[in-house]
Amino acid sequence: MAPNRTVSHEEKLKLLHSWFQSTHAFYTLKEIEQKASKACKIPGMQVKELVSNLVDEGLIQQEKSGTTNLYWSFTYTVVMNKIDRAKCLKHDLESKKKHLNQLQQQLEEVRAERSAEAVPERVGRLQDLDALYAEIDQLTEQNQQLQQYQELKRLKAGIEFFTDSIETMLSWLSEKSGIQKSQLRKEMGIPEDLDDYALKPE
Repeated sequence: MAPNRTVSHEEKLKLLHSWFQSTHAFYTLKEIEQKASKACKIPGMQVKELVSNLVDEGLIQQEKSGTTNLYWSFTYTVVMNKIDRAKCLKHDLESKKKHLNQLQQQLEEVRAERSAEAVPERVGRLQDLDALYAEIDQLTEQNQQLQQYQELKRLKAGIEFFTDSIETMLSWLSEKSGIQKSQLRKEMGIPEDLDDYALKPE
């Protein structure tokens, strides 16, 4: 004789749920323990837990009548529950689609706001910035030129001072010695056109 097969918890739930739908009646927990345990061959001590599981899953309904809880499960109730569930899912999907469209619209608005064509003020600021950079470059170049000019001016002053000093010395020697300045220039190797070495005045 083959050993009895053990019925799983899921199978017991299906058996009990099928029994409810086949009877189309209202039962107290005590009646379920008596009738369903016999019809489904489920130990009576397990029925209460199975009923609680089916209630939690929404497969059977529970309503308190006075001091007693009544349990039932009709075929149309399951169908209606599925329809309601489908409606909820559809509503949730539509809400998510609407929210997604709003986010996409906001994204497009942000992109449009950042677009140079849509923000002339930003374009103007960029142009002002470019102008400032150009002005800085120009001032830097002018500053370099000014430094070069000041250096040349300093050199010019030094050369002029040196030239004047030589001329003063030649005049003093010529006066003291009676020798002409041209002769002194020749003896000292000082060119006649020494003044040409000095920078021309501005």
